Amino acid sequence: MGYVSRKSFTQRWRGDRESVREQIELFLEHAPSQIQELSEALQVEHAGSLLASAVMLKNLSQPLRVKALTQAIARLESDGERGDIPGAREEFSELRNCFEEVYGELLELLQDLEHDLNAEEAVS
Repeated sequence: MGYVSRKSFTQRWRGDRESVREQIELFLEHAPSQIQELSEALQVEHAGSLLASAVMLKNLSQPLRVKALTQAIARLESDGERGDIPGAREEFSELRNCFEEVYGELLELLQDLEHDLNAEEAVS
């Protein structure tokens, strides 16, 4: 894994794997639609929609504390605030690449957490 550290996630939530799982599931469920909305806003060159979707994605991403993703979203949000659609297109390309990697890593982490939680339930 490159962006996501299982150790940092579990330490952040003081070992509460259930909370980690819930946060990851929330992101995995809702973030792809925000990425799609960002793409659509760029296609129609609507800075207001771009900004709104960037803010929503930022809110979903912040609890995860994935620095590269947070920074990419912040740059895109800034472009949206300035109405800089060409700049936002460049940032979106980088954001999408980062998002795809983070998404895959979070899926992997979620599978590991599910396995751990199932193992704990079996022991109980």
